[in-house]
Amino acid sequence: LWMTKLFSLLLATGLVLSGCEVSHTETEATVLPTHATQLEDNTTETNISVPEEIQEPVWGARSIKRVADKTRDAVVEVHNPYRGVRGTGTYFEFKGYHIVITAAHVLTGADVMEIMTPSGESTRGLVVLADSRAPNDLAVLVVRDQLMTRVPMKLKLRERVHDAIGEDVVYTGDPGHHRQLTIFGNVSGIHDGGSVIMHSYAWPGASGSSVFDSKGRLVGILKAVDVNRSRLSPFPQITEDMVWLSPGWLLNLEDLEKILTIYELMLELERGGQK
Repeated sequence: LWMTKLFSLLLATGLVLSGCEVSHTETEATVLPTHATQLEDNTTETNISVPEEIQEPVWGARSIKRVADKTRDAVVEVHNPYRGVRGTGTYFEFKGYHIVITAAHVLTGADVMEIMTPSGESTRGLVVLADSRAPNDLAVLVVRDQLMTRVPMKLKLRERVHDAIGEDVVYTGDPGHHRQLTIFGNVSGIHDGGSVIMHSYAWPGASGSSVFDSKGRLVGILKAVDVNRSRLSPFPQITEDMVWLSPGWLLNLEDLEKILTIYELMLELERGGQK
């Protein structure tokens, strides 16, 4: 408990980044936890298991398929106990620490999240970094216990994101009542505000998914789908195949390493206090 309070203090003093802005041209993609959808005829549409082997995407090369396989081994669910919603996260190894990267808006209102794997393994993740200052919408959680049913990815950033326009990308997420869907797409452009625009698909529940290029580098964090408005209609038009990403290259790895060092010192203090 005292660790959570200390990190809350760090949050207030600016050592842990945070913000609250969300663009009006996008809508978040979190979802209430559900495993099935009730149909009009009172039957239930249940989630169908995904086959182990997925077909090679028609536009992809073997390299993007290998990255896709790694994303499937690293995807986790991030449950927010305060808001009662869930998003997607990706399990990484960074400087000897096991972390989960997701979208900052998934974590709103809570400092500790439940991390759950497709097999049902569960652990707690402490929020150590959250940045929602536009165009950012990313967060990092550290897990004390290694997930035995997941294989962490190496954290590598795609630095020259403008050069990625037109390239194939891939992510694995948990949209809607589905679990562990692997979805391909391509980078369409960079918004004036700095967000990466991906031509692909996303639905509520996919927020926080890590999007990778063919070399396994983090291009961005899925944060929203596009919303358009017309003078001819009072209703917003949600465009699910135009997906907004928080730029991955804006994740400051030097700051993250410093924060994780503070976390390690806190663990040592806790162990010392228990002796």
